[in-house]
Order: sequence, then C-alpha cells, then structure tokens
Amino acid sequence: MWNDIDLAFRDVCAQSNKSVYLRILDIQRKGHSPAGKTLKRRCVEKRHDVDAAIELCYVQSEKGYIAVSCPWQLPPPDNIVTGKYHIERDRDMEQINHPQDAVLDRVTKFVQHDKELKAMPFWIDKLCIDQLEGSDEKEIAIQSMYLIYKHSTLSLGLLFVRIDSKEHIDRLYDLMSSDCVTERQNDQGKIEYCLKISREKAKEVLDVLNLIIKDMWWERAWIFQEAYLSGVRMRLLIRSSQSHLGEFTPFGNIPGELERFKRPGISEEEKSLCEDILNKAGKYSILLPRITAGRTLKAMTPIIFEDIRQRNILCTSDILAIAANCCDYSERLNTKKLQEEEESLSLAILTMCIQNGEILRHDSTAKRYFDGNIFEFLKHNTLDIEPPLEEKGLTFTKHCRFLMVALSQAGIETEGIIWKLGKKISILHFSWTPQEEIDSCHSPEASLNPLDYKALHSLVEWLRYKSKTYYETLAGLLDDFLKKTAPKGYAEDWTWRHVMHMMAIRVARAIQNGKQLQLGCVYCSEGHSPYTAIFVRDRTDWPGYECFAFTSWACERGITEGNILERSCSKYASLEVDYRSMVRPPIIVPQRWINGLCFFSNTNAKEVIVPWPKSIGV
Repeated sequence: MWNDIDLAFRDVCAQSNKSVYLRILDIQRKGHSPAGKTLKRRCVEKRHDVDAAIELCYVQSEKGYIAVSCPWQLPPPDNIVTGKYHIERDRDMEQINHPQDAVLDRVTKFVQHDKELKAMPFWIDKLCIDQLEGSDEKEIAIQSMYLIYKHSTLSLGLLFVRIDSKEHIDRLYDLMSSDCVTERQNDQGKIEYCLKISREKAKEVLDVLNLIIKDMWWERAWIFQEAYLSGVRMRLLIRSSQSHLGEFTPFGNIPGELERFKRPGISEEEKSLCEDILNKAGKYSILLPRITAGRTLKAMTPIIFEDIRQRNILCTSDILAIAANCCDYSERLNTKKLQEEEESLSLAILTMCIQNGEILRHDSTAKRYFDGNIFEFLKHNTLDIEPPLEEKGLTFTKHCRFLMVALSQAGIETEGIIWKLGKKISILHFSWTPQEEIDSCHSPEASLNPLDYKALHSLVEWLRYKSKTYYETLAGLLDDFLKKTAPKGYAEDWTWRHVMHMMAIRVARAIQNGKQLQLGCVYCSEGHSPYTAIFVRDRTDWPGYECFAFTSWACERGITEGNILERSCSKYASLEVDYRSMVRPPIIVPQRWINGLCFFSNTNAKEVIVPWPKSIGV
C-alpha cells in the first residue's frame, strides 16, 4: 500500500487519471467479509514454580480477564527475556513471542496483590495470539482488538518511567485529590479554574505530569487504541521505590508500583476523574469545546484518525485496523490485498469511512480538492452534527451514520424514510395548560421533567384543538408516547426509544425557547399521509420553499457466539435534504442536520442514493 497520508488530498487524487469514486469502488471490492471467522480468546494464568521456572498455562476466561497494555520494545535493562517464565504453546499456535521478564513480573505481582483479581487470568498479545506473520489468526486478532479491550474486566497499562522523588509523589497526590485548583463562575457565568496551591507547587505538578507522559506508553498507536477502548477501566502502573511512603500509601499496596489513587471516603465521581487523568492528558469530552444544546459538532471519526496518526506506528497500514476498532466499524478492508496492489492508503481510509456510513458534506467548496492531507480533508468535509441534548453529545455524534451502505457508480446507496415538511408552528400558537392540571397526570417516576412534559402536553392539546384531519394522528401518537414510553425512561442502549427520548426533550426545549417547529409526513408521491413527525427548525426558509428530511435508524446488531467479527453499532441519521424523486431509486443530497421526534415504522423505509460529493471530484 502506498503511504500517501502526508500528501495534500488534491495530490492523492492526481495520482491517477481514473475518477476518485472509481478508485474508491476498486478499493471496496478488495475488502473482505469476516463471516465465520472467530477469535480464540486464550488467557494466561500463573501456576506453581517448576524446576526454578515460573510456569504459565493457557486457560479459558469464565469470570473475566485482565487485558495487558504495554509497548513491545522496552528501554534497557528491561528489554530482556531470560527464560524465567515457561509456557507450553497451545496446540493450534505456530509461534509466540515471550514477553520480557519485567512485564510478566509486574503483571503477576499485580494479580497477586489485588484480592478481587487473584483468581483472574490475564490476556497479553505476545502469548495469546499466534504471532506467525501472515497467519489467519493474527489477521483476525488485529481486526478484533475492540472486543478484547472493550470487554475486559479491567485493562492494565504498564509505564516504565520511575517516580521515586517524594516531592513528585506529593504533587501527584495533590493533583489527584483535587487540591490544586478550584472551580468558580465568572461574571459572565462561565466556568473558571483558579489555583489553590502556590505557583512553585503548580510548576512541580507540571514537572511530574511531564515525566509521566514522556513514557513510551503514550506514543504507540496500538496503545492509543487499547486506552480508548478501555475507557475508565484502564488502570496504570508506574514504578516507584515507595520507600519513603511509610504505612500510608494512597497509590495502592503493590511493592514498587504506584497504582490507582485511593483515599478514605473518595467518591465514585472522584475515582472516575482520577482514572481519566491517568488515561493521559486527553479525554475528548474535556479537550474538545464544551457542548451546549444546539451547538454543531464535527464527527468524532476524523479526530480519532488524526490522533492515531500522531502516534508512532511501524506499519502505517495498521491505521485501518486500529481506527476501525476504535470507531466500531463493521466493514473492514483487506490490508494485505491493498498492499499487494499498491493502493493509496489515503483513499483506503476514505473508503472505509464512507462504507461504514460516515456522512460527508455536499455543499459546494471553494476548491475542487482540499489542500490538506486525508485527515484534514475528513475534518473539513464531514457533515456538522447538532446533538439534540448537551448530555452525551460526543457519544451521539459517533452514532450519526448512514446504515446498510453499498457503493456504486451512482453514489452511496442507503435506506431510510423521506419526510415532507409542512405546517410550521410558532410558540404564539400555544395556550399553556395550568400547572396543576399537568402535574395531576405527570408521574413522579417519569423520565421527562415536569417542564418538558408540560411543553409537550401543550403541543398535544394544540394539535387536538386543531385536529380535523391532518393533526389527529400525530396528537394521538405524541399523547401515547407521553403516557407509555416517556414515563418508563430508557436504557442507554441506543435503541429507537432512546433516540426518541432525546428528541422529545429537544422538541420540548424548543417550545420553551420559542423556536419554530415544523410538522412532517412520510412522503408519498401518489397521495397524502398524516403528519407523524415534529422537527425543530433553527432557520427561516424562503416563502414557498419545499422542504424534505431524511431519517434512518438501526439498533446495534448482536454478536453471535463464535462469530464475533459480525457486528455493527447503532446508527442514526436525521438530515434536511434536497430530494429528487424523478429517478429510481430517488436521490437525496444532504444539506444540514435536523433534529425531530418521528413516529414511524421501518416498513416506510425506502432505498435512496446519495450522490458522490463534489469534494472528491465528481
């Protein structure tokens, strides 16, 4: 595969006389179907010492496992294997690579000193994956790392930096016990942070953080993936003599290690904060701008790709597998085949994004091709998303993708529902129901707060007041939602009920904030259908402008036993579109994100084609 990820995208496109979309179709055809392939999830546990060697053996994980995360190459003198540990290779493995003694020493010591984990085996790639180059098992494992680290009981990151200075440990303790800064609101209502410690101590905190992040653990692309997938389950070990700590140790009780931060009475929220800090100085929800309802966000995928690229990676084509694992992609590319045929890595990245449903902008751009590289191209050309709520906004953007994508010369084929937007409703139309009447029918266990419930109930009343033909169906659906679905709440599983709950709150907040609503009906070219959707409009249309929306949704596809590569995350799209119905299948051109509460059956879904965007030269 040709490593062209540092080239401007315009130069990538100029590599061939063939149209970019035709090159994308060529790359897609070289993808592979993982159906029927399984990952052997071997784990390892320590047995009794035999003949002065420490015996390890393979076991099947029944009650969880620890996933180990560490660099393959270590700085001297730790980068040695003496034969101190012995393990019989599994019968269906061709080759294993023994981890360094220092790695196994620290892992086995960790398990020994944690009472909750003493009976738990560990997973480490060198021993648990057949390391024969080109083996099917190794290729499957590369494409399946999201399952190893996402579903581990905990992940253990081994740093090889040492913190032996009492001052450094004191400052680390200050930082993680929230003794360094205090939070307050300024005159404009914005959050500000002020130092609680002296500038000299603050400088010492920065020094110890700088020491920690210089460890090679933060530099590897595969480790970025492991940390990203593990989230708050990643626990870091940092070596230290601890000789000066005495009986009280806030960093665990493992000799020679600084572990997770502990102190009496610490809250779960504080524990989570401590884990976040040690998961490197980079949690997206902190680094990216604060999210407010109604604020558009870029898709998370380009950011993840860029972060992976900035880490050290020996084989650049591994970006495809690492990013696919992090982004929860079900459609993968056969990197071996692409390498043999010297395809463009930049276009392979773009292909994988498109075939997994990432939504590209279709508005005209100043230049035919973007001047930046593929990562900058993706950041510039992915559609802006407007999360319906402030909470979990970044998580929401991860699910904003087309579903059931197929690529053809005509464009990107997908499925969904076309809505024709009609009646516009202003807050001036509403007559608010008295509070006591709302409270009488509002369950105290309802997942909507009373004010949101009141706003939606007032909309039901207005629809019923107006209902002769067009509004009666929608009034009944919304009323039924408030009485049955909303009070039950939802599990955060990205089911359709979950999405409806978020959108219902967005509509309620729009009513409270005086924004315009617009009703929608499933588009039928042969006749009329009743209104069954409520969209929030944040813009003013020209008089007589005909508006259409497109929505699609699919829940996460389950993983069948033994077929773990067949998986797809929940996907959701809600777009205002330019709809062209004169051809079959009809064409939709995405214009912008639009939020709305929709009542429909997937039987109304139809196949549509999204044309190739101008940004790739079509």
